[in-house]
Amino acid sequence: MIALRNNDGGRFVIGFSDEDMKPVADGRPADVRAAFDQDAIHAVVTRYASEPFEILVQYPTFDGNIHPVICVPAGVKTAVATRGEINDPGTQKVLLPINSVFVRTLNSSNTVSTAAALWQAWPRLFEICFDNREADVGRLVRRHLGGSGLASSLRFSDKHRFVKNRMHLRSLQAGWMMASQRSNAASARPP
Repeated sequence: MIALRNNDGGRFVIGFSDEDMKPVADGRPADVRAAFDQDAIHAVVTRYASEPFEILVQYPTFDGNIHPVICVPAGVKTAVATRGEINDPGTQKVLLPINSVFVRTLNSSNTVSTAAALWQAWPRLFEICFDNREADVGRLVRRHLGGSGLASSLRFSDKHRFVKNRMHLRSLQAGWMMASQRSNAASARPP
């Protein structure tokens, strides 16, 4: 879940083989909904993630069997790390080390997998976080200036357009400052 969050969201589909993408019956719980309860999974995420985040569990049916799908929404603004360690109960081998940042990667044998972030993953992770922060600024500007016509002239339709419109915003700010100075100068003149 942490790797999906750091990848700006995604879905974790349970009950299918990685090799052939066919349903797997081995180890299937009798009550899938109880075994993959949304509140229980959220409690685990909250316990082991450095920053709690929302999850949603859906239960679609395929070939007459329920397959849980854990959905992690987009919107990560800071990298999420592990804050607790999980060990295999039988061998005590560390399954989830503490203080690690996990990402989705192709680096391991050219297949999509989850791994601790190496130096190659950090630029993309930072880009995702900064893009989401810029989207927040765009929403703030739209909310506070929406009725003035300024927001529509800036066309903040998505987070990528916000980046392109920074220069436009700066020129508008400079224009406002010049107009304000002219207005102040005009009001300071004696009648």
